[in-house]
Amino acid sequence: MPFHAWCVVKGVDVEQEVNLATGVLRSGARSLFIDLESYPGFWAGTRTAAQQYVDGIRRVHPAATIIVTVDARPWEIDRIPLQEFASAANALAPQVYWSDFATQPNVEKYRAAGADPGANGITPTFALDIAARKLAQFRLPLHPIGPGLVEDRTAWGQFITESFARDVETLSVWRMGTTKPMVLDALQSNPPRARLYVVQPGDTLYGLAGDWRTSVDEIMRANQITDANLVVVAQVLAVPKGATVPAARGGAVTPIATAARPAGTGSGNTYVVQIGRAHV
Repeated sequence: MPFHAWCVVKGVDVEQEVNLATGVLRSGARSLFIDLESYPGFWAGTRTAAQQYVDGIRRVHPAATIIVTVDARPWEIDRIPLQEFASAANALAPQVYWSDFATQPNVEKYRAAGADPGANGITPTFALDIAARKLAQFRLPLHPIGPGLVEDRTAWGQFITESFARDVETLSVWRMGTTKPMVLDALQSNPPRARLYVVQPGDTLYGLAGDWRTSVDEIMRANQITDANLVVVAQVLAVPKGATVPAARGGAVTPIATAARPAGTGSGNTYVVQIGRAHV
């Protein structure tokens, strides 16, 4: 059964946290979402500990898919060692909870950060735009996460449209078990732009490049791979734009969304919503 993992990392006992993360990846997790936040119960370590943590994971799993998820508000991003975590990440997943952000204290903090929400307030477009600008310095793909409790089709339509307009290929919703059916319907009506492939036994990048009528360099560029020989079974690869995947390839997958968890809370599960599964 394919699964993805979500973890809260604290940076207090780095060796133990590395062992836990590498153990989960060794057990077959297709990706590891690292929840990096500054609230009590979340990150409490140093920047040195942050680098030791990601280096420790990469030594054991150099080809693993690692996604770092953060509170999307710019002043919160400044409170975490994101530079160190981004050095080992495949993507960043900003938690764009526009409904939670729409308070007067947050409006004032946005203004202090040089971003005035204006008359429209903190909309999905505003919250995503400010997060994207802040995270652009890391030059990583974005995987935005939206609030599943918000039953507002217009807002969700705006969030999805604005995400795709920024070349976002997939996005997520917080979270399995609480996301409203309307949100799942909206996501199912807007499948991801990325074509994803799960590496099968015997696959190599050279073989896949031939099958997909593309080059090894294009596959490496699309997946931020630095060594063409480092590809492992169950690794999820993004198919480069313009490539052709034969229908017979058994590893092709098309996830619609990933159920995540909210900023500032303690636990949650991750589940990839498949085509035809409108409710979880």
